[in-house]
Amino acid sequence: MLAVVCRSFVTATALENYEENGEVDCGQALHAAAAAHGNSINSQFLVMCLEDLGPYSGKYEGSDPQRKLASLYPTLPRGNVPRGFIGYAVNMIDLDIDHLHTRTAAGHGLRETVLYRLLGEVQVYETRECMLEARRCIKDPRICFQL
Repeated sequence: MLAVVCRSFVTATALENYEENGEVDCGQALHAAAAAHGNSINSQFLVMCLEDLGPYSGKYEGSDPQRKLASLYPTLPRGNVPRGFIGYAVNMIDLDIDHLHTRTAAGHGLRETVLYRLLGEVQVYETRECMLEARRCIKDPRICFQL
């Protein structure tokens, strides 16, 4: 699966060029870049435009250069954090130093746009048993996993 992230819609529209008959010109744009690396693009690919993604709107953890999201920990009915809760998947990815300062025109970074869109509030637990015990505080049971 290939997914391409662009800062803007203008950039996204430049990923493919078309011949007069409407076929994709595989010698231009993204197809040419792939060929230069010894690869080819033979199927559809997902394009995400940073400027079009609705960003995370909460707070951030301290002054961490990674700009990790300060999402509230899940809590069980008694108010305690579930046993084995490790954290949110969106915060477990360390952005490469070269991409820490990539921003949309509105100033939003990769974590609060792309990663939050892909991972949302996926909760990570130490074991399957811990995950099952925490079911009551998981908003969407399709979005949690164990290590």
